[in-house]
Amino acid sequence: MRVPFASGFLILFTFIGTFTYVNFHLMSIGLSPMTLGLVHLVFLPSMLTTPLSRVGEKIGIISTLALAVVGLTAVVSASLSPILMGLTRRCHGNVL
Repeated sequence: MRVPFASGFLILFTFIGTFTYVNFHLMSIGLSPMTLGLVHLVFLPSMLTTPLSRVGEKIGIISTLALAVVGLTAVVSASLSPILMGLTRRCHGNVL
């Protein structure tokens, strides 16, 4: 029972850390506070695809980690478009 709790804690910790970091990163690029609030609309694809995610445990964990790594590497970009795509992949990876 410890493994599921540890997995959940680590996923939540990285999720919160990512969205805390990205706000500071986007402010350094020059986004306004209103635009920063709109960035969180990247959650929408995840909310729509969650009911469709019915894969096995092993495939789900591997694909989640792969999507999260790809998404996190895009977040450090200096352009808004790759950052938003990376955040969307990061969110989508957590629901597989």
